[in-house]
Amino acid sequence: MKYLLFLLLGVFTMAGLVSWYPPHALLINAYPVNSTHFTAQVGGKVVYLRQIGLSFLGSPQEERAVLYYLSEACRYIAIDVQEATNSSNDFAEVWSGDLYCSPNGTTWLWLKWLPLRFSAYASSIEFADANLTTYTPVGVFSGHVPAGWYLDIESKTVLRVPQTNISLIQSYQQLQAELRQLQKVVDELTRNSSNAVALVAQLREKVAELQRQRRELEEALRLRESQIAALTSQLASARQEAEELKKRLEEAQKELEKARALLAELNRTNAALHAELAQLSAEVRTEESAQLPIPLLIAAVVAGGIVAYILYRRRSSE
Repeated sequence: MKYLLFLLLGVFTMAGLVSWYPPHALLINAYPVNSTHFTAQVGGKVVYLRQIGLSFLGSPQEERAVLYYLSEACRYIAIDVQEATNSSNDFAEVWSGDLYCSPNGTTWLWLKWLPLRFSAYASSIEFADANLTTYTPVGVFSGHVPAGWYLDIESKTVLRVPQTNISLIQSYQQLQAELRQLQKVVDELTRNSSNAVALVAQLREKVAELQRQRRELEEALRLRESQIAALTSQLASARQEAEELKKRLEEAQKELEKARALLAELNRTNAALHAELAQLSAEVRTEESAQLPIPLLIAAVVAGGIVAYILYRRRSSE
């Protein structure tokens, strides 16, 4: 039973009617004494409470089970007193009327509905056709609901079925359902808006990061362009220097050719002078009659060398 009540509490958060007690009923501390009567202390007197029109036809074993159920389900008692009489004991009264029980105050059981829970009970239960869903400790009913008092969860209104104008409640519940649906849409839009704001923030961070990377690339590109310009200038200077070196090399090659030609000519002149010197030496040895002095021969050799040097200087100047 406790688990059923917890389940009902979860369902009550939805639109619907919860079984309740009449607003004019009296809340009282009472305890079950048997399957049909409760006892309470009122003004120093013992009062017995009983549900009008309810009788128990079960066995003693069934009565024990019923008493256990009532002790759990009836921690809170409300009674709509319709008749009060004295019992055989002058110090006790019997209050007859409609009794309502609740284990925790969230839903109430009209004891007249006990036959819906236990077959050992008997009473006259009325049903009403209504396009409603009701939640009670003895079950959930839709369309064909037990007549009695109910609490509309949405409007917090206590009403009686079928006397109350059900169409107003139905319209109210329909409106509440539409409002809940609209609230879901609003919540979804709010979540989407929050997600969109977060996404925009992420995109802004990404754009800022990309802009930073772009600036770094632009700076690197400018640095590379300046490096390329410097290398290009160095290359042009190197090419110009290479052209100058090439020209100087060509001039040096020309000078080398001239020097080689002059050296060859000097070699020929030297060879001729040596040949002439050898001839003169031979003539000196063979022609004793001539008797040419050695100083004269030396002078001739020196004169030949001077002539060769003059020719070399002249060609070098050319």
